Amino acid sequence: LVRNDPNCSDGGVFFLNRTTEDGTWTFTRTLSNYGSGACVEAGNCASYPVPIATTKVVDPAGNTTVYTFFPYTFGPSTDYTYFLTDKKLYNGAATGTPILHQQVCYNGFAPPCANETSATLPAAYQYAQVISTKDVYTSYNGGSPSRVTTTYGWPLLVPTEVDEYDFGGTTPKRKTLTTYYAMNGLMSSNPLTSTVEDGSGNI
Repeated sequence: LVRNDPNCSDGGVFFLNRTTEDGTWTFTRTLSNYGSGACVEAGNCASYPVPIATTKVVDPAGNTTVYTFFPYTFGPSTDYTYFLTDKKLYNGAATGTPILHQQVCYNGFAPPCANETSATLPAAYQYAQVISTKDVYTSYNGGSPSRVTTTYGWPLLVPTEVDEYDFGGTTPKRKTLTTYYAMNGLMSSNPLTSTVEDGSGNI
């Protein structure tokens, strides 16, 4: 377990080897820059935007998964919360076309989701105020992606609508609508009704 730069703004670990019954898993984390500590040291904070984080995981068989995250700061805090935007799974080293590519976009941002930044999200003091929708795009071997769009209800961040699209589809093949019990006029996290519709609106 190694943290190789004392100026890492989020105090994260950069290398981790984990041994299981299957063998050794290797985790390697990189940042696009080293954040506030590095900018103060350099005397030029304009050259150090908030760091994009990438984590590469190599399993015991040598297959590689690469995760990309972008940082978000709540309120006046200088600590980062990282949102997953991209996941690529390779058969072997991280080269060529991934066998699985999953992208996660927030609040209607369009792919490539790895280009999304905290600038596209509203200023807030808690997670539930930041995320209103999440789109998950999944493709295999470079093919057209499927898509799942989840709409969340405030303030509990519970899913109120889930739209599922087929690979390459532009209209939902299935839609799930959920309502929740209200307690003293406030939404609870306990589902009241759940309605599933097909692509034609049939229940």
